[in-house]
Amino acid sequence: VYGVKVVPGAAHLSGVIEQAQSSGSGAVSLSRVEFRIPAIFATDLVLQFIHDSKDGSFLVRSADNDGDWKVHVVGFASVQESSSD
Repeated sequence: VYGVKVVPGAAHLSGVIEQAQSSGSGAVSLSRVEFRIPAIFATDLVLQFIHDSKDGSFLVRSADNDGDWKVHVVGFASVQESSSD
């Protein structure tokens, strides 16, 4: 984007889905997803994926060199348990 390498939004969502699937065996449904700011590629970039299993909310964030957190994506993820008939 404008000559800056950023993490694609789909990569964030892929990580969120993977994390949600680890707590269930069904399809993952995402809702109220909000992309707030882009995550800029850097050699020391560390993304943190946080999922609250109580309400299904998630966020993806990173810390800058000063230790301040930047929130990149927020939303809700739920696992639709598969039924075996």
